[in-house]
Amino acid sequence: MSGIIGSTGVRSGIIGIAQNPSSPAFSATPIAQSNVTGDGTAYSIIGSGVWTEIFDRNSNLSDGTFTAPVTGIYNLNVNIAIVGAGSSNTNILFYIVTSNREYIYNIDPSDIVQSSLGGFTVNYSVLADMDASDTAFLKVTVSGGSKYIDTTASYSNGAWSGHLVV
Repeated sequence: MSGIIGSTGVRSGIIGIAQNPSSPAFSATPIAQSNVTGDGTAYSIIGSGVWTEIFDRNSNLSDGTFTAPVTGIYNLNVNIAIVGAGSSNTNILFYIVTSNREYIYNIDPSDIVQSSLGGFTVNYSVLADMDASDTAFLKVTVSGGSKYIDTTASYSNGAWSGHLVV
């Protein structure tokens, strides 16, 4: 049974979960960016050539910036490697920035366990209230050193993703 489509275009599946084929969803992997922060520079992870899209239902992601097509609650997820940062740094902040607020993940440099690649992974999610046309993007600031910190994908299956929850 493939479900029943009502007059609103919403499909009801076998177990009664509503599925709207026009619901926004995206997933993208960052292309490695070198020497973007470390000296306190706030680096917004946006721009042409910074992201490779895995999927982008309804084309709401452009150069790393997601634009909400409708008002609602969005699940936004990040999984990005920060390479070069470590216990010698004084402050590490990672942001999911939306039009309504910044969701800040404060990382204690003394707690960092370096991977074999010389970095660590930022991995967190938020539920963000977004109005139609609000935007969301990622930003990182590392302090206490020189500008030698790199950003790259942690996994090839997506590092910046999101979808409309309700």
